[in-house]
Amino acid sequence: MIAPVAACLLAVVAAQATSPEPPPAGSTTSAADVDTQKASGTDLGARFTDPPETGIPMQPYATSPGKEAGGVAMDLGVSSLFRARTLSTTDSSVLWGTDVEVTPGASLLVVLPTFKMSTGYAARLTMPLNTTGSALAVLSSAYLKADWQVAPLWTLTASGTGVFGQNSQLLPATTPGGSGPPPATLDPVRTFETYPYVSLNAFLRASTVLTQRSRLSLSAGYQDVGGVGSGGAAAQPRTWGPMGDVAWSFRASPATTLTTTGSVVDSMLTGNLYILLGTVEESWNQVWTPDLETTLSAGLAASNTDSITFLSVGHLLPVAAARVRFYTDELHQFRLALDATLAPYVDTYVQVSYQRLTGTASLDWYPTRDTFVGAYISAAWVPFSVRAPEAYGTAGASFGWTFWKVFTAGAGAFTQTQLQGPSLGNGAFRQWSIYGSLTLRDHLQF
Repeated sequence: MIAPVAACLLAVVAAQATSPEPPPAGSTTSAADVDTQKASGTDLGARFTDPPETGIPMQPYATSPGKEAGGVAMDLGVSSLFRARTLSTTDSSVLWGTDVEVTPGASLLVVLPTFKMSTGYAARLTMPLNTTGSALAVLSSAYLKADWQVAPLWTLTASGTGVFGQNSQLLPATTPGGSGPPPATLDPVRTFETYPYVSLNAFLRASTVLTQRSRLSLSAGYQDVGGVGSGGAAAQPRTWGPMGDVAWSFRASPATTLTTTGSVVDSMLTGNLYILLGTVEESWNQVWTPDLETTLSAGLAASNTDSITFLSVGHLLPVAAARVRFYTDELHQFRLALDATLAPYVDTYVQVSYQRLTGTASLDWYPTRDTFVGAYISAAWVPFSVRAPEAYGTAGASFGWTFWKVFTAGAGAFTQTQLQGPSLGNGAFRQWSIYGSLTLRDHLQF
């Protein structure tokens, strides 16, 4: 149990350093939790995951588990990466961008009989090679999480993540409503510039076992995400505020779990404005076989502002999701993941709520314990009612190989293009990225 948890938690550091986009509104799930849920637990030293919201994979970062029965473990590592990218401009010309990225980091895991704590820090250092006037950009990420079993049936969890520094507009490439120059929902990112950025997310959760089949959890938290200063605010307007949720799950059978969730998020915006989103959702998780698992969910969100998407009705926005996971065996040597989600978001540029429909298909193959091959395709669609809908598509492939127990080599290629939207008439938007990486890690266990 500790192995995948430790692996995912350090993967969060790298994910936060490369993918600072916040999770959908209407949920108190932190960005750290979102990335942890998406990370695949394997014995491979490097993690290559692809957040569905962006389709751009997290850069590889090495990690090792702590002791199963308790103890202290520490990971030290550094990842180096060379990347080349092209970007189409409005006049159909092509810009080239190359850079070198180095990400050192460390994590600590402490496991006791009734207490578990993990913490980590990573710094992404990006140096453009062919951009005049660009300097070194540093984006730091840190997290702290503690679980304490205060009673046989009660567990308290405290978690906090922080990302701060210079965020690149093309790491990851924007999807509708994502980070980028104003307004991201009208025009995709067309430069390689960076801007000052901060993301703070903290929550406290209490969980209890009500009966042998049911569980209850209560959460409260706070988030603050966006650009810093006038330049940062122009690239990504700031949003902040409290959030909370309550979830009740019932295991109807050994293979079936039903979960009811209610959540509230208050997104404060500049100009003394705010968007309040409340969501109620019901989900059904079914484990059909040891290799196949599905999850279906549906619900309704309510906002204090009118939505600008035609799938909504006034202040009401439907919510739905479907997920399929297939594993060939318990080591996840072959993994197929399919996701489709309709979720509410907050547009911090025009300060309204809207919906985004995303779909992702990924295929992971581990031919050996030290080798990884992966491919994926994803798309995002925003059905605007006040202007033409927008859609973006992304496809990519990656490879990883761990050798001599401390080194991991990786390579990948990715492309993103705009499929629908008014800016297509001004020139096609397309981004190509290729990278090669080398990661060195060391593991200390006490």
